[in-house]
Amino acid sequence: MIKKSFEKHHYLQPETPVHKDLEGFFTEDFAIEIDIVIDVLNQTVLNEETISLLNEIHFRIQKAGFCMVLIKNNQSDIFNYKNLICTPTLQEAEDYIEMEFIQRDLGI
Repeated sequence: MIKKSFEKHHYLQPETPVHKDLEGFFTEDFAIEIDIVIDVLNQTVLNEETISLLNEIHFRIQKAGFCMVLIKNNQSDIFNYKNLICTPTLQEAEDYIEMEFIQRDLGI
């Protein structure tokens, strides 16, 4: 898995299979202290197991007061992702995180 830390978020790009990389990274003792961007552009299709894990991770991150954005260029199956925030590019994911950061700062 490719991992990069930026000022306002962590960037993760899991390799195949996605759920194995993410399971190993988001353990129970992983402290969520910043927004997370997960890049799955290298994946053509995400299976149900992976989508379920992404929803679980998303819930944990939201509960901690942060957000998770999924970078996924094929938006045709977006309805399968329910509560997940999906953007087609890293720039749009960073823009979304910036808006979330401003809202948290203003107490909105």
